[in-house]
Amino acid sequence: MEFPNLHCIAVVQYVPTDWVDKQELTVEEVNDLNRRNMELCHHLGQCSSVFAPFQHGNFTCIFIKELPKDKSMFELLELLMTETNKFEEQIKYLEGVSAKIQESIKAAEQDLNKEKKKEESEEGFLKYVPIVGSVVGWLYPTSPTGRTGRTYNLAAGKIEDTSSVYKHRLQLVNEE
Repeated sequence: MEFPNLHCIAVVQYVPTDWVDKQELTVEEVNDLNRRNMELCHHLGQCSSVFAPFQHGNFTCIFIKELPKDKSMFELLELLMTETNKFEEQIKYLEGVSAKIQESIKAAEQDLNKEKKKEESEEGFLKYVPIVGSVVGWLYPTSPTGRTGRTYNLAAGKIEDTSSVYKHRLQLVNEE
């Protein structure tokens, strides 16, 4: 990349380690890369004021303005590497939590669908025919089963019934 008339120490770009071997990036990947560079630049800006975002073409980079008086170039690069590694670890952790939550949501949906099918099979199909269903429901009312929902407890990492949430009006942590 060429940077005309820039007075700075360096311009760097964060690229995730699993993307280093990619030859070309899709538009979504470029947008994701730019978003990550902006987040990293904001994170680095909290550590030192010498870091600033820099837009070059379609890419967002990290602009290192000047060398602070209290740090050497080696210390500045060490700070950059340390904070970048922390940033990457945070991203991996959040992606893992996100995947775990998505799996739990799918499991809860499957449980609720099984419960619904079981309830429908117990009631019979006449209950779901438009006119006949209302007559059958009037003649043979069913007791409300009170189908419970599901809640995902982030601390415990598991799905639980919402009955305790409604009973106590808060999410309790069961330590088993």
